[in-house]
Amino acid sequence: MQKENFLPVIRDLTDWYGRKQLNTRQIEMWYQQFRNTALEPFQWACELWMRTQRNLPTPQQLRDLLVDYWKAHPEKRAREDKKRAICDECDSRGYFDVWYDGGQDSQGHQIWYNKALPCAMCNNWRRCGIFPPDVNKFWTQEQIINNGFVFENPALDRMDQGRVEADTLDELGEQATQRL
Repeated sequence: MQKENFLPVIRDLTDWYGRKQLNTRQIEMWYQQFRNTALEPFQWACELWMRTQRNLPTPQQLRDLLVDYWKAHPEKRAREDKKRAICDECDSRGYFDVWYDGGQDSQGHQIWYNKALPCAMCNNWRRCGIFPPDVNKFWTQEQIINNGFVFENPALDRMDQGRVEADTLDELGEQATQRL
């Protein structure tokens, strides 16, 4: 993305949240994070953030939204998946979608955050468009587990707990009324 295309988008983002304009150094730092991202996905991520969130995002939060963009629009990828290396570590995606513990909120509820981590076994992370080109930390599944990350959102209820087995709807209804 060209810097002249980037500037209006980032200014709209800061204006939306009533923040003072970023100084030249801050703009340069933000631009370095997204210079290899196409304008359309970057605009999409910024617009989605403005529609759904109350605070100015961090660059990592926008990169996480870019993951969603590429999942929603696989036809707009710059390179075809056929050119990706086959990788058993990350299932050839180039990154891991992981969760980490964010502590507890003021009501005592556990908070979990989502993050994308580049794969150490392949270069497919370069093709997904969510990481800056100067990434210097790469991950294997073992390192992810050893560092306390998990691969499934722990905040979601486990559907397999308390599952009712029934062959017919009548049996299911009887079991449901017995639990009440």
